[in-house]
Amino acid sequence: GFGLLVFDECHRAVKEYAYTDVGNFYMHQAESPLILAMTASPGSKPERVEEVCKNLSIEQVFFRTEDDADVRPYIQSIRVDWRRINLPDRYGPLDSAMRAMLMSRLRRLSGMGLLKGDLRFVGRRELVELGELLRYRLEESVDEERGRWMRAIMQQSMALTIFHMIELLLSQGPQTLSSFIEKMEEEKGEKRSYGILLAEMKSMGMMGRLEVLRRVPHPKAAHLLKIVQERLKDKGQGRILVFSQYRDTVNFLVEMLGVIEGVSASRFVGQASTFSGKGMSQEEQARILNEFRAGEINVLVATNIAEEGLDIPEVDLVIFYEPIPSEIRYIQRRGRTGRRAPGDVIVLVANNTLDMAYLRSSMKRLENMRTMMARLSRLLAMRP
Repeated sequence: GFGLLVFDECHRAVKEYAYTDVGNFYMHQAESPLILAMTASPGSKPERVEEVCKNLSIEQVFFRTEDDADVRPYIQSIRVDWRRINLPDRYGPLDSAMRAMLMSRLRRLSGMGLLKGDLRFVGRRELVELGELLRYRLEESVDEERGRWMRAIMQQSMALTIFHMIELLLSQGPQTLSSFIEKMEEEKGEKRSYGILLAEMKSMGMMGRLEVLRRVPHPKAAHLLKIVQERLKDKGQGRILVFSQYRDTVNFLVEMLGVIEGVSASRFVGQASTFSGKGMSQEEQARILNEFRAGEINVLVATNIAEEGLDIPEVDLVIFYEPIPSEIRYIQRRGRTGRRAPGDVIVLVANNTLDMAYLRSSMKRLENMRTMMARLSRLLAMRP
């Protein structure tokens, strides 16, 4: 049998993740079970941490920060720089047109009694929750009511799609939005809401506006290129890891970086193939990481696949193309630098967009996590 079981990244031990089954099996077969579970990102929700403790039979929690005396000598400093970037005025007409389309759907939902309050503050979360409620009501409805709920679901689905398009334009750029619209064109035969939205966008002249915007990169993309150029010029060498939420953005950034002298950039994505491109096999991922480690590639542009669980080489600079609202993912991304030497993190934030909300959310959750873990550590230490 095993005398000690160690779980790394133990925040994963929730729901049906394999850690839960392994912990349960070990506790039932070990004569004197001893479990050590570790994570840099336990999460900010008490119920999640309690579930991890329950699933891994954790009885005591020790919480440390980089400021604690027994930690400080063994870690490197990480400098975090938030770069707030203004969007050009030429984005305004297309943004306004999409918001008018969104407000039209929200008013219809409000007229059906499904949305309340100021419609200007309805966000993605409210729309997702409304969709879950509507699908539940559809399943439970009698035949006479099904038409009403199906019409509401159509409006909710279109509103969520428009909300996503606005986010893509303002946070990612017109190139990523164009790629999403191409996907809508391909799927409009199967998804009626896509066909309705595309017809409306064409009648409003939005496609022509988008085509004009595509000729100039999003200011965040231009800023990223400048950061990479200056960093590699100053250092002469080094490794840079760029994170983006969307594969289409990853593809676009790799293409842009490829024309810069001294930059060897590569995409790094998961195994599944999507509309945004073919996935990468484990063999391809391993080859790219080896080339990154050897210096043959000096800029890796990745989705969340690079956040944890893989042996990513030490990097000098981590760039977030956009903030993320998850404190767990923020910590994991940030932790890719500053391991053996001081590191830098730069987060690109588009002013007056969802970027700002995500930035505030991640910082608030990070503070909540630290407060909660310190309190939980004290409570468990007081147990007899």
